Amino acid sequence: MKNLESISLNGNNFKGSINGTEWEELLSLKDLDLSDNSLDGSISMSLFSLPSLQSIDLSGNKFSGQLNEFSGIASSHIVFLDLRNNSLEGIIPKSFFQLRELGHLDLSFNRLNGTLDLANILQSFKNLIFLDLSFNHLSIGTNDYGENSPFPQLSILYLASCNLRTIPKFLQNQTSLDNLDLSMNQITGTIPGWLWQISSFNLSFNHLVELEPPFPFSNDLLPRSIDLSSNNLHGQFPVVKSGYAYLDCSNNNFTSIDPANGNYLSYASYMSFSRNNLQGVIPASLCNGTNLELLNLEHNHLVGTIPDCFTTMTQLIVLNLRGNQLHSEIPDRFTKGCSLQTLDLNGNFLQRRIPRSLVHCKDMKIPTGAQLQTFDASSYTGNQGLFGSPLTTHDPITVTPPTSSEGSNWSSKSEREWMLRGAEVGFPVGITIFIGPILYIKSCIPFVSSQCLRDQKSLLLELKNNLAFAPNAYDKLKGWNQSTDCCHWSGVTCNNSNGRVIGLDLSSKDIIGGIDDSSSLYHLQFLQTLNLASNNDLQGEIPSRIGTLSSLTYLNLSWVGFSGQVPIEISNLVKLAVLDISNSGVENSPLYMHKPNLATIIRNLTNIKELYLDYVINSAIGDKWCKTLSSSLPRLQVMSMSNCDLRGEIHKSLSNLRHLSVIMLDDNGNMGGRVPGFMARFTNLTKLSLSVCGLYGIVPSKNFQVPTLRALDLSGNEKLQGNLPVFYKNGSLEELCLSSTNFSGTLPRSISNLKRLRAIDLSRNQFFGILPSSLSNLKRLLRIDLSYNQFSGPIPSFSSLKYLKSINLGFNNLNGSINATDWDRLLSLEELNLSYNSLDGKISTSLFSLPSLQFIDLYKNKFSGQLNEFASIASSQISYLDLRYNSLEGPIPKSFFQLRELQFLYMSFNRLNGTLDLADFLQRFKSLKELDLSFNRLSVGTNDSGENSTFPQLQILFLASCNLRTIPKFLNNQTSLQNLDLSMNQITGTIPEWMWKITRFNLSFNHLVELEPPLSFSNNLGFIEDLSSNNLQGKFPVVKSNYYYLDCSNNNFSSINPDIGNYLSYASYMSFSNLGSSPRHYAVPKI
Repeated sequence: MKNLESISLNGNNFKGSINGTEWEELLSLKDLDLSDNSLDGSISMSLFSLPSLQSIDLSGNKFSGQLNEFSGIASSHIVFLDLRNNSLEGIIPKSFFQLRELGHLDLSFNRLNGTLDLANILQSFKNLIFLDLSFNHLSIGTNDYGENSPFPQLSILYLASCNLRTIPKFLQNQTSLDNLDLSMNQITGTIPGWLWQISSFNLSFNHLVELEPPFPFSNDLLPRSIDLSSNNLHGQFPVVKSGYAYLDCSNNNFTSIDPANGNYLSYASYMSFSRNNLQGVIPASLCNGTNLELLNLEHNHLVGTIPDCFTTMTQLIVLNLRGNQLHSEIPDRFTKGCSLQTLDLNGNFLQRRIPRSLVHCKDMKIPTGAQLQTFDASSYTGNQGLFGSPLTTHDPITVTPPTSSEGSNWSSKSEREWMLRGAEVGFPVGITIFIGPILYIKSCIPFVSSQCLRDQKSLLLELKNNLAFAPNAYDKLKGWNQSTDCCHWSGVTCNNSNGRVIGLDLSSKDIIGGIDDSSSLYHLQFLQTLNLASNNDLQGEIPSRIGTLSSLTYLNLSWVGFSGQVPIEISNLVKLAVLDISNSGVENSPLYMHKPNLATIIRNLTNIKELYLDYVINSAIGDKWCKTLSSSLPRLQVMSMSNCDLRGEIHKSLSNLRHLSVIMLDDNGNMGGRVPGFMARFTNLTKLSLSVCGLYGIVPSKNFQVPTLRALDLSGNEKLQGNLPVFYKNGSLEELCLSSTNFSGTLPRSISNLKRLRAIDLSRNQFFGILPSSLSNLKRLLRIDLSYNQFSGPIPSFSSLKYLKSINLGFNNLNGSINATDWDRLLSLEELNLSYNSLDGKISTSLFSLPSLQFIDLYKNKFSGQLNEFASIASSQISYLDLRYNSLEGPIPKSFFQLRELQFLYMSFNRLNGTLDLADFLQRFKSLKELDLSFNRLSVGTNDSGENSTFPQLQILFLASCNLRTIPKFLNNQTSLQNLDLSMNQITGTIPEWMWKITRFNLSFNHLVELEPPLSFSNNLGFIEDLSSNNLQGKFPVVKSNYYYLDCSNNNFSSINPDIGNYLSYASYMSFSNLGSSPRHYAVPKI
């Protein structure tokens, strides 16, 4: 198999080592993909020396040991290297830094160690676009001397949990950087103003204290994803003149929000300022967040009334105003379009009647499944002035002490799930279905009327004094002191009748070190709820003495740095209703249940209703863990065991858990087996998530038809088959994801019966047939992805789906025109992908006027006719426009020149005509990165007066066959330009020496006659140059940089500088054929 070029075995259950293959014989191999298997042992370093290999993906296996140095680097062409999610150890080999062609490098989630200088690393990779070193044992420093040095233009940089202490200054010059993750480090000081140039960044869980005023931006409304949570930021949160999609500033010390932020919330789906120090009234400008799905302002010092607009935000799913000082009444304006599932107003001073209009919020339920009308008086404690239906009296409520922590974590768990699931789609904020909750006026921190007992205060103060906090921790429990009642302390809940401490919330307090066995925590014997979540620097094993807190009904140790064996003493907590140790520890030192195993630990926990064990390694086979859960936890409602290394198919014994409402077993790739039919008999099932579990076989239709089911995710199971069934009326399904499976058949008309559907993803399957017009009845639909199937026929009208944000129908067989949709009604549409179809007719220019649209891809269709002018340009957000490979005619509309946010414009291979001045054209697009106008009927001129004008920093410029007569001089100042195509024009004269600064250029089929002597370069990149079919003459000079592709054929060169041989180590193609019309006689240089 010496001619083998590609091996793709990803997503199977292959085991064993890969050292049995004689890799060095596969000299033609270009692509190797063994990802998502169970391969182990060391990685054969002979792989990296294969001369043709360009792409290596070994992610998601069990490879271990150290990566050794390797040879053959000089001839390496590796562009893509993914080794994430393994158990690799030791330092990163120096050989890696000599893989000069690397564009994508992912080493995250391993056990690599050592110290790295980031500037030094990056300057080794001139083509690097993607780098992820997160979650290893690395210590990464940033040497400021590199700030102005030549770095690659990264698009994505992930350095989470890399022991960084500062934000690298050179990032200020990374003009292409779209996504930055520096979370969970030790960064202190100020967030620089230039950081806001990056579309998405995460600085959460650091020790930052201040925000520099953001720089002004020209891209005013580009939606951003920003996570600043769990720092020590204070003062006023400033206004950034750019749209938000996701904004998390929770767990800081902000005192106010600049009201002008409300002008930039039109795209926002998630906004949280919980647990800050916000003062005053709720800013009225927040009413502009009409697309908000989650708004969390809990635990601040807000006063005044609840804005009326909060009750009319029809997209809002979670509204949390708990723990403030709001007064007056709850606005009675909830409309029929209400989407609320969680409303938490606990711990305020609200009065008067509970709004009758809450009946319009059909999705709000209490954990038992009862509807709003069945709430009892205890559901409204904490707001003593509330009365009205469903209460039986018009008097204010009498506060009664809680008997348990019932429901105490519903809201926070829903929010966390919503936040985590947001990363799974192409945008930072995704569609997530809230499970179970809940009108949350019910109190788990009730109004306190009694005083704290002296012994309880002493124990709490002793606990505080024995805890260690990170140096820059903001809180450090400053409010805990002798002079105040401990029942009023932050995070403390007392029994209302006797003053005993029954609840302790120390989440996100930057506690470091450990909690030893002598801690006074274990003497708080009346504790019912204990929350230590999100203290990532708490280390060691879970303290065994937690098992002495026998009154606990709720225990949350998630996102804590505990690792090792889960202690047997947990089994003593027989009153537990909620146990959450998910996401604890770190990837290289996880929590596990081996000895004792899962069965031993939970055997006595018969009262558990919610069990979260995500990332806790069990390595149990199906019949064992299923039988264990079904026999030990008869009341279980929520089962979350994602990424637990579960093995073997789901056993039928699980069917005994009749109360299950949430099943999440994602990313257990060794599970295998079929989707059990018995799951359709769970009468309370609201969410079933089995993505990437190695499932196979046909999915029973009844699994889609569970009346209570809101979310179904079977994605990433490539051997899973089936057809979509008939959907019954009034179905509850809100999210359906079957991407990357092997489903087939047609999309049934009955899909319209899923009135609550918000997201449907059927991409990368075998579906066929015509798209039903009944799709237009899915009024709540936000995202639809049917790409990579075999659908045919016309596109149905989506004009009635006013909340629709994303349409992806690419790579199908759709035909007809697209004018059936009244596009100007889709005011929320952000993404439209209709590429690789057979659509024809004119392109409706109303598309270009949609206020939210950012991405348009109509590549490779049969659109024809002229592009007309269009209006509403000033508000346009279009950044990506691809019209290549169609039959469009006429001049480019002047309206295009006013799409100020454009970054990517592709219009090649059409029939466009007219004359364009390139300098004038480009100066209208300040953000443009890539432009392709090739192979039309355009005449493009270059006005040399624009040489020193302000141009965008292009990365790609293709102007092949554009009737150019000169090489534009302003290109000399394009420092980011990587790829230039000016072929098949009428360019005459000399090739300027600065042209050789560009890594890839094509000047073939012109009338060029001379080469200016090239500049000397220090970079060692592989150049791709095509100078063929010109009139070049004389000696071909030497450029002190390596060649990858060099075509000088069909010219009149008389000789080749012999020194060129020193720069051919990367060369794969070289041609000097057909040199002129008459024979030339010269010695072939020894190269």
